[in-house]
Amino acid sequence: MALSEFNADNYFSVTANLLLFLDHGATGPLTGALDTDTLAAVPPETVTQKGTFNPNGFINTQSGRTFTIAGHLKTSRGIVRTQVNQSIQFVQQERVVDSATQFEQKIAQDETVSSSTITTGPSPDTFQEAFEYPLQLLYNYTVNTNGTSQQLTTLRQGYSVSTVDSPGHGPATWSFVSNTVAPKDTLHFDSSGNFLNFSNNASSQVYQSGDSAGACYGRLVASRSLVVITDHRISCGKGQ
Repeated sequence: MALSEFNADNYFSVTANLLLFLDHGATGPLTGALDTDTLAAVPPETVTQKGTFNPNGFINTQSGRTFTIAGHLKTSRGIVRTQVNQSIQFVQQERVVDSATQFEQKIAQDETVSSSTITTGPSPDTFQEAFEYPLQLLYNYTVNTNGTSQQLTTLRQGYSVSTVDSPGHGPATWSFVSNTVAPKDTLHFDSSGNFLNFSNNASSQVYQSGDSAGACYGRLVASRSLVVITDHRISCGKGQ
């Protein structure tokens, strides 16, 4: 088993778990094969540059891949076939403004992963997962005529995952989790670059989760100037 990370700058770390099943009814070594593998070593990538970018302009980056990996295993209960289908899409739009009195960088990024695992045999099952990682960032550093400056940073970052498990023998189950944070702040500096103070400090977080067993939880927490101003339950989503 080998693992590589495409386009990692200089360091990438990952932790994984390998799940093994024992066939207690087997009388000898199990046999099987990898039937399909369409996963390419390098995903396609498109980078579009708009403007002269000297140093102002736009950079749009997108990459996506769709693949299928399938195989079978002969067990004491019969042949078990497993097929994994996955689609990954990445999009980033970036705008840069750079002058003697301003440096601004605005990024809108989104990545989605859709995966399904289909198992046929004695215990058929279809398990579906969907992930999304949206990110919006605005960094704006400006210099005033008297030499003082300010640095504005706003961020909105989210995470969501939903699952649906449809066993061949029994009812389907589902679950979802979403979590979004949105902080912002402005730092102020004197003409020598020394930090003076901050303003417009605020942050919020929205967490929602639920499942087919009846769990439903949602909460909103918000702060302003380092003081919590909101902390209460909200709808968990999914029409609840």
